[in-house]
Amino acid sequence: MKIFTKLIGAFGIVAVICAVVGGIGYYGIVQTTQSLEKVGGVNLPAIQGVGLVMEAMNSIKSAERTMIHSGITVADRTREVNNLKPRWAEFDEGWLEYDGLPKTAAEQQLWQAAKSARDEWQKAHQQIVELATGVHLDDVETVASVLGQREVDHYRWRNAFVYEVGKNQPFTGQLDSNMCAFGQWLNSYQTDDPGFTAILAKFSEPHEKLHSLGQRANRLIGQGDFTAVQNLVDVDLAQVFPEMEAVFKEAKDYVSEEIGHLDQATAVAFGSSRAAFNSFMTTLDELSEMIRNDADAGRSSASAAASRSQWIAIVAAILGIIVAMMFGFFITRSIVRPLAVAVDTAQSMAVGDLTMEIQQNSRDETGQLLGA
Repeated sequence: MKIFTKLIGAFGIVAVICAVVGGIGYYGIVQTTQSLEKVGGVNLPAIQGVGLVMEAMNSIKSAERTMIHSGITVADRTREVNNLKPRWAEFDEGWLEYDGLPKTAAEQQLWQAAKSARDEWQKAHQQIVELATGVHLDDVETVASVLGQREVDHYRWRNAFVYEVGKNQPFTGQLDSNMCAFGQWLNSYQTDDPGFTAILAKFSEPHEKLHSLGQRANRLIGQGDFTAVQNLVDVDLAQVFPEMEAVFKEAKDYVSEEIGHLDQATAVAFGSSRAAFNSFMTTLDELSEMIRNDADAGRSSASAAASRSQWIAIVAAILGIIVAMMFGFFITRSIVRPLAVAVDTAQSMAVGDLTMEIQQNSRDETGQLLGA
């Protein structure tokens, strides 16, 4: 074998060893890169998207609880309804972010279940919003309580009036319609609801007439006209008090309808909406857990691939060094030993010694040189 062939073969083997080591390293890098790309390009955005959806859901649920509270003002309720827009925008952002990512078969199955749960929850949520926005009175429960108390006050006023003037005694109850508790409330209460404002306006005339009966009865008693006083009770009181009762009923019915909206909204919020919300959130929890497990598996796979490639590369490099040194040793020996013989022969010939015998078995250039 020629020296050229030996050297080229040796360098070729070394090149192959280097290629093997490099290939192993490249394979490890590719495997690690793929795992990390899945973690960074799929798993992390998926976790972020599902997290945004869950965060927005809790914010929307919080707004629902505020909207159905009977003690807040219309302005506060309207503000919560308006705040739903950015919360739903956050929900849609997270939803679209995850929806566009590749998914495993198990993830896809859970995602379909999540879509069904989302539709049910959104339907119930819309019912709550529609019912809550149908309430136009501030602190509607307090309004209902005031109307009930003030109606009872006027029943007591009437009974006291009938009792005292029936004994031909001056009436000691409130004679000024603006000074009674109900009159003061009517004068101070404000609402932007035109329907309820119109009902409250109906109180003005019968309420003033009712209290003026006390003033008239006291004047007649002072004049000793007890027949007129009795007529005042039998005719005038019998006419004006039912008018007051009718307006009270209309006002309470109106408020009851407002409370009914909130009661229905509350029933939906703690019934179908809560069930749909919990089902939706449970599905998202399972999906989030699946994504995190997949990310953990990806990180473990990347770490294992990197570790495996590292050890394989180390072993291959050590083997490559050993093989390269062995080839280097044998090739060098096959070249150097014949050359040494050739040098000794040439030196002997240089001093005129032509008696030596040359033993050579090599067929390369050194063998040809010694043979010549």
